Amino acid sequence: MNCVKIDKSSGILQYDDSKVKWDADIIFDVSNKEIIIYRTTRKLTNQERNNIITKILNLYAFGNYFVNEPGILYCKLKNRGLEKKEENFSNTRSYSIIGEEVLELSNNSDDCEIVKTLRNLYLNLKILACENKRQRKKNPNMVSKLEFEIFGSRTKTNSLYKIITNIKGEIEDAISKYINDPINIDILKGKTVKNKTNIMFLIKEAY
Repeated sequence: MNCVKIDKSSGILQYDDSKVKWDADIIFDVSNKEIIIYRTTRKLTNQERNNIITKILNLYAFGNYFVNEPGILYCKLKNRGLEKKEENFSNTRSYSIIGEEVLELSNNSDDCEIVKTLRNLYLNLKILACENKRQRKKNPNMVSKLEFEIFGSRTKTNSLYKIITNIKGEIEDAISKYINDPINIDILKGKTVKNKTNIMFLIKEAY
């Protein structure tokens, strides 16, 4: 987002969306899976979190730094040392920045292709989970299947598959809350043929 400027090396964050302007310090503590905003007393709005996370993903996760620091994806964004759930006085689970962006935050005009693909997958899994819950009223052992196609080079599809498997627990948690019923998801990766990889998702009730 143009309204967010982040310099990872100097640890400076600047936010200016023409309505709100503020600045803070930011630390990328990848080893502890934390990105911490401090030197500010602001409680971030969802839009501010969305813009900041989108900037971090585009610049430091899916930009030139992706090969060097893939762990940035799985960090949690903390404000003044607080997780989102603590800042909002909520008991719900907080997600990594890639999980929060895809599973909780709204579409952003600057979303990259990977985020858009993950959003599409999440939408399809939610629909399937609702259908699975309905069918389990007649068949408690019902397992629903979704075959999801990923297009791109082997390197791209392998990276996307790795992201999906790493946030599988977050996807299960978000969908379980959405349908108000605990579910498990199994993921099976198929072969890559002509820049297309099939991934099979199996949804079933969690025991």
